[in-house]
Amino acid sequence: MALRYRPELDGLRAIAIFAVMGFHFARPLATGGSFGVDIFFVLSGYLITSILLGQAEEGGIRYGAFLARRARRLLPALFLLLAVYVALGPILWPQFANRRWLDAATAAFYVTNLRETFWPADTPLSHTWSLAIEEQFYIGWPLVIGLLSRLSRRRAVQLLVAAWAVLTVARWGWETAWPAHASAYYFTPLHATGLLLGSALAFRPWPIRWGGGALAALGLLIVAGHSTQGFVLQTPVAELLAALVLTDPPRLLAAAPLRFVGRISYGAYLWHIPIAWAFDFPANFVAAAGLMALSLAAGAVSHYGLERWFLVGRSGRPAPAGAPA
Repeated sequence: MALRYRPELDGLRAIAIFAVMGFHFARPLATGGSFGVDIFFVLSGYLITSILLGQAEEGGIRYGAFLARRARRLLPALFLLLAVYVALGPILWPQFANRRWLDAATAAFYVTNLRETFWPADTPLSHTWSLAIEEQFYIGWPLVIGLLSRLSRRRAVQLLVAAWAVLTVARWGWETAWPAHASAYYFTPLHATGLLLGSALAFRPWPIRWGGGALAALGLLIVAGHSTQGFVLQTPVAELLAALVLTDPPRLLAAAPLRFVGRISYGAYLWHIPIAWAFDFPANFVAAAGLMALSLAAGAVSHYGLERWFLVGRSGRPAPAGAPA
């Protein structure tokens, strides 16, 4: 199922990547910027489920083709990063030279989140934990959609929202019981809630036009810029706001600069932490702005020089901008 082009979704990706980079590069200005990952999760859940649901209703989910497209979309840019990390690690990231093969392997096999859960290691590839959660979701979710598609859409939404609520409460309970353990943040079932909420939105049996998408987007900016609460309390807020934006995205998100940043956001996400480690993280706002610009440049090179080629190939037909990242 080809998704209709929705430029506002690229704008939402831009908000997410700016929040994440702000959190890592300019923490005083984006204390809650880590919730940008949760925006990505909600958006990804919505788009992936929309595709799979369309296939299920048109004759059946093409599991192999789905995974092959995900591989073409994600692996080339990731493998380029890993190749650079392994080859130039002793020069650019000398403190991680002896462990670079292990770092690269956990990222390549999408298990970084499990490593961070049980054997925490802060490395230039630690941010691939979010990619691991999404890939684990991609592998199993088509099977779930095959079952949910047999139900009414209203019933499917009810089940997905219930699962989201149960896991949200479970995450709070887990963090309360073991506050010093990283598992509440990195373990897949406890941080896949945004993917579930986005999936519920894809199943909704009625259109939602509540006219408050701009207000929800403003709420996301406030959460990303000024949140000082723990992720357990703020994550469901960020997820709900992202879902509200998706139901009625404001036109401002379709602005050309935001669309551009959204399109290159995957590469920017991949490279921004390795760049930060290579430059020992920014010490001031000028340096932070420079590293953001460098990360966006790396994202542009990744998108137009590599990612786009694998998705478009010789046909010259670009993937829809509303397609999953």
